[in-house]
Amino acid sequence: MTIPASQVNLRGIHVATVTPMSVDGSEINLGCIGPLTAHLASRGVDGFVPLGTTGEFPSLSFQEKVEILSEYASVRGDRALIPGCGSCSLRETLDLVRLSAQKGATAVLVPPPFYFRSASPSGIEAWFEAVLAAAEIPVLLYHVPALTGIPIEFSMLERLARFETLWGIKDTGGKLQETSRYLASRPGRILLGSDSTMLDGLTLGVQGTISACANVVPGLLKEIVTDFRRGTDARPAQSRLAAVREALRKFPLHAALKRWLTVQGIEAGSVRPPLLNLSPTEADEISHIARGLDH
Repeated sequence: MTIPASQVNLRGIHVATVTPMSVDGSEINLGCIGPLTAHLASRGVDGFVPLGTTGEFPSLSFQEKVEILSEYASVRGDRALIPGCGSCSLRETLDLVRLSAQKGATAVLVPPPFYFRSASPSGIEAWFEAVLAAAEIPVLLYHVPALTGIPIEFSMLERLARFETLWGIKDTGGKLQETSRYLASRPGRILLGSDSTMLDGLTLGVQGTISACANVVPGLLKEIVTDFRRGTDARPAQSRLAAVREALRKFPLHAALKRWLTVQGIEAGSVRPPLLNLSPTEADEISHIARGLDH
């Protein structure tokens, strides 16, 4: 039975989780997913988004994705689960969407087929139509043109809104003017992917966020949402979050997040090529920052 997207509430803070790996990055460390989710849940996050950009999904085999998804389904507790189903293969994307539904996921996150940057807009739309028609749970389209080179066009989004499975988008475009326009377009639901503009997005009316920084400072994001909902001044917390994001820009992001988690007692291991691990100096620097900004 298909679950209409309009019936699913995705408000709040959703963590774009890292993928725990072995020290050399050769193996997935499934045993670390439970401690990671428990750690994040204890700090008030509303959901988990594995197998996304922060989760290094292009570096994972299909079988690894299946194993990671299955593990998250078993340890998520009462939190939302929004697995990434990114692939340039329509067949693989459909298989991941179907498996996510079978595992009880709340929704799925689907980027465009990023290798096909020269594909026509009609071809991209047909690809998303196939996903939305087959899905049995809500789908978020992933707008991240800096990585995919394929933006989610406003007119396409409105045409795709005829599918009851379209929840909305994850907007990682980083342009608030575009965010406003997406909110004004059907279906008008957004999870923001930009930590630096989180408070501005909430003010505009986004339902919540999918955040990389929430791996390491979930309490700070919770503070912003709580202050905003209470009508108190959330700007000081947003400024601190912006400082965290700015500090992370000095390092390879994925490796820095994993090192920060290690400082917090959560083993996350290494990254896989072509991503780079931290140098010893960088590891020391991020550890110092982590201890100073930990929330």
